[in-house]
Amino acid sequence: MTLDDAKTFGIIGGLIISSVALFLNFFSTIRSIRGQKISNYQEIIKSHRDIWKLTLQDPTSYGRLFELDVDVSTSPITQQERTFSQLLFLHMTAAYTFLKYSHMQPIEKLEMDFYEVLLAPIPRLVWSESRKYYNSDFRFFVEKANKRRGIRRMIGKFTSDVQPDYTKPWNVLLLTAFPDNLRPVIERLGDVAICMTDADEVITKSFIKSNNINFVVCFGYGKMVRKEVFSRVPCINIHGGYLPWNRGPNPNLWAWIDDTKKGISIHYIDSGVDTGDLIAQKEIQFEPPITLESTFDTTVKKCKELFSEEWPKIRAGTAARFPQSSGGSIYTFKSQQPLDNLLDEGGLDMPIEQFRETALKLLNRNKIG
Repeated sequence: MTLDDAKTFGIIGGLIISSVALFLNFFSTIRSIRGQKISNYQEIIKSHRDIWKLTLQDPTSYGRLFELDVDVSTSPITQQERTFSQLLFLHMTAAYTFLKYSHMQPIEKLEMDFYEVLLAPIPRLVWSESRKYYNSDFRFFVEKANKRRGIRRMIGKFTSDVQPDYTKPWNVLLLTAFPDNLRPVIERLGDVAICMTDADEVITKSFIKSNNINFVVCFGYGKMVRKEVFSRVPCINIHGGYLPWNRGPNPNLWAWIDDTKKGISIHYIDSGVDTGDLIAQKEIQFEPPITLESTFDTTVKKCKELFSEEWPKIRAGTAARFPQSSGGSIYTFKSQQPLDNLLDEGGLDMPIEQFRETALKLLNRNKIG
């Protein structure tokens, strides 16, 4: 072997040794990074456990934090609840930052965990007050879970199935003759209630936009809600009848005349007359003595009760939604005209069977049932 050959083999050998060393260092670095990711993940889990331990150790102070139905209007958010929520958001920020820069083992659907926290009124209100202090990318990460994506977003553009942002405080437009029955239900969850009646201006798209309306609730409202409104924000109606029977005005009146199911319904508003998907409905059993006026008062009371039960679920996006059954009936104000004198001249206080018999004669109908 010549001196040049020895030099060549020496160089090749050095390169091989260097390559092996680099490979060993590379795998050592990978193991180190993996170990650091696992360590960071464990720290996040420990922090998570320590935060939630507070709720177990002191349920009196933290028990209502994640309830969907809490009254923050008469029982404001406490300092403990506010501090816990802020600690939770800081914990979320740490987890997000580790994941963003690939410094932690992945946590699947982490944004959905954050999103579900904001469905509860107390964290939602604290977040709305403090979100401006967090980085914009973290705010987007937290709130993007509420946004429709892909085919759901495309379908949403061509249907009335609009989806509000459940993670933010709302301005709720109440179109009602009974504001005192509905306003407290809205305000107890920390939202703003704007009340109007059918004697006020017609509700338009520009009104919804200029007043930042997020949701519309109708109860005893005598006007049709325009498509330009219910295609922009979700609109629901509290109906004093058991749909699909007795669609249109004064459903309680026609339920007694036709002897159909007596009850109440909450449904989404669409282009038809009380034809939208149902959220909830209940039958009502009346005890004698019964008059039309007493049944009206009972129906209004039951409507408020059902709305109070369903609103926290509607507000959190967890309420049921199902189509109405086929059939049913529909009436208009014109349908009621033959009964106007009867209603004005004591008919409201008649025993219900006497009222029904009289009404059927005025309508030139044979007794049903």
